[in-house]
Amino acid sequence: MNTSSNPAPPAETASGAPSISPAPAIPPAIVARMRAAMAAHRAGRLGEAAAGYGAVLAEHPDNADAGHLLGLIAYQEGRPADALEPVQQALTKNPVLAPAHNTLGLIKLALNDVAGAESAFRHALALRPSFAEAFVNLGNLVHRRGDREGALEFFRKAAAANPNYAEAAGYLGLVLSELSRHGEALPHLERAVGLSPGHPEMLTQLASALSALDRPEAEERFRQAIKAKADHVGALFGLGRLLAAKERTAEAVTFLQSAAAIDPAHAHAHLALARALAAENRNDEAKHAYLAATVADPRFVAAWLGLGHLCGILGQFDEALAHYFRVLEIDPLSQEALGAISQSRAAKLKPEDAARLETALGGTDLAAEKRASLHGNLAMYYDSSGAYDDAFRHLAAMNKIHHERLALTAEQYRAKPQQQRASLLTTLFDAEFFQRTQGFGDPSPVPVFVVGMPRSGTSLCEQILSSHSQIHGAGELAALGDISRSLPDLLMAAGVAGAANYPACMTDLTVDIARRVAADHIAHLHSLAPEAVRVVDKMPFNFMNLGLIATLFPKAKILHCRRNPADIALSCFQQNFAADMPWSVDLPSLGHYYREYDRLMRHWKNVLPIPILDVVYEEEVADLETWARRIVAFCGLEWEEACLRFFETERAVKTASQWQVRQPLYATSVGRWRNYQRHLGPLFEALGDLHRE
Repeated sequence: MNTSSNPAPPAETASGAPSISPAPAIPPAIVARMRAAMAAHRAGRLGEAAAGYGAVLAEHPDNADAGHLLGLIAYQEGRPADALEPVQQALTKNPVLAPAHNTLGLIKLALNDVAGAESAFRHALALRPSFAEAFVNLGNLVHRRGDREGALEFFRKAAAANPNYAEAAGYLGLVLSELSRHGEALPHLERAVGLSPGHPEMLTQLASALSALDRPEAEERFRQAIKAKADHVGALFGLGRLLAAKERTAEAVTFLQSAAAIDPAHAHAHLALARALAAENRNDEAKHAYLAATVADPRFVAAWLGLGHLCGILGQFDEALAHYFRVLEIDPLSQEALGAISQSRAAKLKPEDAARLETALGGTDLAAEKRASLHGNLAMYYDSSGAYDDAFRHLAAMNKIHHERLALTAEQYRAKPQQQRASLLTTLFDAEFFQRTQGFGDPSPVPVFVVGMPRSGTSLCEQILSSHSQIHGAGELAALGDISRSLPDLLMAAGVAGAANYPACMTDLTVDIARRVAADHIAHLHSLAPEAVRVVDKMPFNFMNLGLIATLFPKAKILHCRRNPADIALSCFQQNFAADMPWSVDLPSLGHYYREYDRLMRHWKNVLPIPILDVVYEEEVADLETWARRIVAFCGLEWEEACLRFFETERAVKTASQWQVRQPLYATSVGRWRNYQRHLGPLFEALGDLHRE
């Protein structure tokens, strides 16, 4: 927001006289000269207008209006110090000239005399109680102090005093938007645009409010603002962020690059650009943009965190840790930085950090999410220090907070629906189903699926495979979930009236739809890595989709990662998985979810027409080379020694295991549950006969 409104051009009075102040009779020649100067002023010919006002003053030294307007021109030309004297002299000649008091306020504000500016604006309003421009200037001054509610009141008065004053409507709408009252802001911003068509600032403000309300017109309004002023940073930034939010990141990058180039000090533009570039896997450029954001604002926590996260994804852990520790210098209680440091095997919190966190937890003003994060950080600290009872105390506290929040929003894990879903899958995908759908899919050997419970070793398995020159690790793809959700609509479009949701709709699957969907997915995999012979999707939860996978991709390879269930459960319990995995926040739910997963995997092994290789984490750790060779051979490829040095492979790893898979294999994660054995009774009870020593 600007700190002052744009002074209105000089206007004639209703009688046509150029002077707006009471004055003795003025010779007609002076009146004509004054009117000509004012016309030039309104037309933006400031030099001509200044010469005219000067000529009037030379012949008529007491003309307060000419002196005021001459000072106004100096202010408009960016010379507030030169403007001060002529305006003050005009007020000496005519103390009740309200517009001159308003101009004096603008000059004083430009000269950093805030108290003097406020006094002048209020004097102008005392003389003219409906002076809309003075109301706007006072509103801007109050807004500059951080008093949005006070500013709002002045802008309301300005809009009421002059309903046709575009800036009053615009500022009123802008402050309402800043207060997140976007619905109220919208009519004022629309009025401002209507009063000042093609004004890039007004259009940008309107577009921003529309964007906040998720209205489709927002994009077009941003584009109109850019058409009106191609280098309008606010419009370029707003459109870039909007496109990024719509996952049109390639388009977003173009606009955000322009915004950042025009205004290198715009830290948020650099940050938004970095995030869009990272989403496009343009990681080197993203890193440069993050760094530019920190240069623009050295205390910009979000930029330092983003930089740390990107370095972690790229395996640049020393640099990532340096950025996270920089965050702690700015915000000692940053849950994101503390969590990242706690997860690292290269560094851990210091005792003084832990003491600071314990003190913070004793406060009463921490939000629940922040409190949960601090408990998690302390749990990791005590775990790494061998103080397992203290670690579990904090783990239990963290997950209790998550459980309570999930219960409030009715998002907590429910055992019965999960059990029913697994039962439905086992019923629908039986041996007869696979006999009926034989030949339905695409026989491409490209897809490789790594499945299993989270924290079962899926990232390790993918990293070994991705180290092979002919294999591309695509990370955790959402494609199979998208396919399953799209099938009912595809079936209805093909004439299957009232097609059921997935998985029930699989009974109506046709060979044409199956082949089309499968071919589209294979094409997508080729687009990710055109030269790769195999592409790995390591979405762990695809263990739910193995029936669909076997139907669509009969030549796919499935690697199932297994690990001691108690170690899996403990590791999940230690992670902040609550948002996506509500079963991970309490031990009985963890045990129940694992039992349903195990039941489903046993079923797949009995009925699937394609082989599954069980990759046993404990055995893999004990004899890496044997298992690495077995994994590569299962995928039908020749052995490469690089697969043994998986931790040196340069690729983006975006999962919670990004620190671990960059390290040489270690065995300390095997049997970790024993450190917490005395606390895991509810888990063992839920696991039943699946728990093993």
